[in-house]
Formats: sequence, C-alpha cells, structure tokens
Amino acid sequence: MSSYIRYELIANKATQDAYRRAFSEEKVRRRLARRASLIIRSMEKTIIPLLQDEPPVRSPYSRVRWASAKQRRAVLAFLRKSGNLPYQRTGRLRSGWKVNFQPSAARGELATLSVTNPASAVNAKGQTVRYATYVVGTQQQPFHADTGWYEMDSVLKTVRGLLNSALQQAIEAESGQKDA
Repeated sequence: MSSYIRYELIANKATQDAYRRAFSEEKVRRRLARRASLIIRSMEKTIIPLLQDEPPVRSPYSRVRWASAKQRRAVLAFLRKSGNLPYQRTGRLRSGWKVNFQPSAARGELATLSVTNPASAVNAKGQTVRYATYVVGTQQQPFHADTGWYEMDSVLKTVRGLLNSALQQAIEAESGQKDA
C-alpha cells in the first residue's frame, strides 16, 4: 500500500531571500505581500490543467511492459474482480487533483501550495491502494511511462520555474516602485 501523493510547491532560496529583503522595507511590505499571495494562488490555474493531461488510450493490442509477473497477476486479478476488463479509465486520477494555498506562518515568508491527489482503489485483497504514485509519481510503473503519462516531478519543475520567475518580477517591480 503506497502513501497519499503530496507535493509542496515552494519558491527557491534566491526568490525567498529577495522577498525577505524587499519585505523588510515598510513602504513595500503590504503591496508585495498581497501581490505575492495573488501570484502563488494563480499558480493553481497553471498546475491543474497540466496535471489533468492524459495520454491517449492505449491500443488493446499493444504490449504491456510489466515490472514483474507478480504485478501482472495482481493487476489483472484486481481488474477482473472490479469488472473492468477490458480496462476503461475511471477518470478519478484526472479529477482528483487538489491544490491548496497555505499562507505563510511568519511575516516575511512566502506562502506555499500543496498539491495532492488522494485517488485510490480497493485492490483484490480488499486493501486501499493510492495509485497516483504508480501512475505519475515516484513509483511510476513501466507501462504507464510507455503509455505517455507524465512524471509529476517534471511537471512541478516547470511550475516551480514559472512561480519563481513571476515572484522575482513582482519583487523587482515593487522594489522599483518605492524608488520612483
């Protein structure tokens, strides 16, 4: 049984340091804090469509690259028991993504986003299995990679880059406004 998929989306150290420096200036503090929170919240609109992207359905005649014979038997037993053979996607993984805004705990700190997917199924043994980690997470199975499912780490790397860039621009803009 795997754990619930959860990722934290946090600005990099350089962005956090620049934010703290700019935040220390009284005239900039309120505008910058409000603007940074709006930028971080707006990332949800970027993250969710990326996470809901699904590859095309695999042809029933294509080979499946299993990690092991044991895995093949377990997956097929589960699909038979659930009446989902031939396999049809349920859409639970796609629709299960949640992005939660977490305000900063201390003044001068940036807020974070928590990206989770509690999508689960009950396997042939009656155990709850959180399968997102096997499809797109750190334990992605070979046949999911072959099908074209993205890797969560690469999606979050892209979003982190966008987040840091947007925050750096906001910090520079707000710090520059005080000098004018």
